[in-house]
Amino acid sequence: MIDPGVGEIPTPEVAGTGSRSMWKHINVHYRRIIHQLSRLIGINSISGLIDFFLDHGFPASKLLWGLPTYGRSFRLCSVNQHGFKARSEDIGEAGPIWRKKGLFTYEEVGRALRNGATRVYDEKCRVPYLFQGKLWLTYEDTESAAEKALYFKNKSAGVAIWNLNLEDPKGKDSGISFPIVKAVRKVYWPGMLISMSIFSLSQSIYLSIYLSIYL
Repeated sequence: MIDPGVGEIPTPEVAGTGSRSMWKHINVHYRRIIHQLSRLIGINSISGLIDFFLDHGFPASKLLWGLPTYGRSFRLCSVNQHGFKARSEDIGEAGPIWRKKGLFTYEEVGRALRNGATRVYDEKCRVPYLFQGKLWLTYEDTESAAEKALYFKNKSAGVAIWNLNLEDPKGKDSGISFPIVKAVRKVYWPGMLISMSIFSLSQSIYLSIYLSIYL
């Protein structure tokens, strides 16, 4: 029984950066409760967790699914194995701008692709990843974000985008400011125009902005 006073339950990363297996393709703001639950019930996919919650009577209106604007990097065990369930030996390198080990902002992902990394769209997981040598990076782009937003729209209260300062606020990668936010917006409000230019984001000021989008 869910208390009526409880708001939305955020559902973040299924596994943290300590995971050794590359099955984890959806990475959203790690929280231990979801990680432990997925291990306990043996489910390591977002669709499986959605069905688990709903099948056990959890109100769809209380589920808020996380969507990241950043990627998680890992160091592969072998340069010849980079696909589904490829093994990693450690957390990956830091991105060149934020310099946080294991994390690439959306802008840093774009830079990696321009510098020769190979993008692969995993048709099974419905999300892109890139690799270059032993670097392996799972992330969201506009295609996967829109697809997940549509899926979550029909299954839950919506999505929570985490977070705007790891997005591409000036459109350096795609020429569009906040491309992931705008891709999600088109799913929920196709005709609505939104300006994100009011945000002044920099490396020196860490703005944690939690944007919730509801049905």
